[in-house]
Amino acid sequence: MKRENPLLINRKIILPIAIFGFLIILIGALLKVTHWNFYNLTAELLLSIGVIFSAIAWIVAIVDLVRNSIRNKAMWIIGLLLMGNIFSILYLTYRENYLVK
Repeated sequence: MKRENPLLINRKIILPIAIFGFLIILIGALLKVTHWNFYNLTAELLLSIGVIFSAIAWIVAIVDLVRNSIRNKAMWIIGLLLMGNIFSILYLTYRENYLVK
């Protein structure tokens, strides 16, 4: 029986980071499209912050995929490469359901 490896960062911490990054990217994209600025809060700054938070969650999800035996591993890896932030949120939410026991 293969032993499950825990996440690098606790799920209660990394899942809100991933969701926060996704929301910041959406707000930054809205500011970019509408050409709005709120004082020193520009679209480029929000997009940069959102990408950093999303990259942290993406790296944690990829490392966890490599370390554990997961059902449909190819689907998760392709999804993370194509739509990284959405799939990292989905993976972190449903991780326990896909672990091979």
